Amino acid sequence: MPRKLDKYSAHLADIHQLREHSVNRFNQLKVVSSVFLCGALLVGCGGSDHKKTSPSSSSTSNSSSLSSIKQSSSSTSSVLPSNATLQQSLNIQGVAAATADVSEFAGSPKCGVDIYHYTYNTLGGKGETITASAALFVPTGAAPICSGSRPLLIDLHGTDTRKKLNLANLSEDEAQLSVAYFAAQGYITIMPNYAGYDTSNLAYHPYLNADQQSQDVIDAITAGKKVLAAVSTPTKENGKLFLTGYSQGGHVSIATHRAMQARGMTVTASVGGAGPYALSSIVDKAFKGEPSDGAFGYLMMIIDSYQNSYGDIYKVPSDIYTTTFASAIEKLALGKFSFENLLRNDVAGVDPDELLREYSHDLPVAACNIAARKFFDSF
Repeated sequence: MPRKLDKYSAHLADIHQLREHSVNRFNQLKVVSSVFLCGALLVGCGGSDHKKTSPSSSSTSNSSSLSSIKQSSSSTSSVLPSNATLQQSLNIQGVAAATADVSEFAGSPKCGVDIYHYTYNTLGGKGETITASAALFVPTGAAPICSGSRPLLIDLHGTDTRKKLNLANLSEDEAQLSVAYFAAQGYITIMPNYAGYDTSNLAYHPYLNADQQSQDVIDAITAGKKVLAAVSTPTKENGKLFLTGYSQGGHVSIATHRAMQARGMTVTASVGGAGPYALSSIVDKAFKGEPSDGAFGYLMMIIDSYQNSYGDIYKVPSDIYTTTFASAIEKLALGKFSFENLLRNDVAGVDPDELLREYSHDLPVAACNIAARKFFDSF
């Protein structure tokens, strides 16, 4: 079985070099790249789509409980481009209520936040022209850090197996975390959903494909800046640009930093938390009998991504998967099932609820967000 991976080791090698590249060049870069390995709390790619089931996390509860604390915003009268819509406009109290489950260490919100959803064109893993979507969080309010010239922060999400993922919806934990730790503290924030998710017309997600994902993020930034420019708000970017992410997002943040630097584009600093930088080692361990918990989900997404991007992993799924999974595996990589569902069906002899408690991503993501914000605040 491991030999089946040898033929695409060249694809893995490029990703394998990402972390070493950013660390070795630390003092040589015109910009600063910092790789924080916050991943002692989680293994591998993160399992970062674990969801709470409390009523406050549901989209229905969010809309009903927050309707009374939406603020009037000057941006609501903006003429937005056709690819963008204003989803919510929250005052400080609204932000506090919407992020209460995840904001224990974020500090009190200093700003309200306007939440936009927008679409943009980018490229898929094979270089095909596709659409993707992203969330834009714009700080609002009277405090000095909530308006005027503010830094732009790109927050990149972790592994998620659900096609419906939309980070402009505050029922998503990672959206709540980003609003609490970044946007409500004065950072204009963009969260790409990535190709394949939400309204994207791509049938797969180019998971851990460094070239595709970095281009995707660059296109999301370009489109997001145009949406921001169209918003009637005193909050505008000041020229500083930060990249951060946890787990898969850590990998994407460093890949994007490298790609932007190669093109002469400005990156002020980046933080990659617990990313699978040594991807070849992760895959080798999994096939040599040392898989991490949830390896079924991670490997499935890697294989699906590389098969769709490069077309040389297998001729038919049964070349690499057992007959139990071969007939349906390609529908699992990006579909209706969450990472939680996959874990429940992957682990035998282990209490899935106990395992999922260990996989809850809120605390490690929050820790990395705190480290990132303190680092970025120094610029």
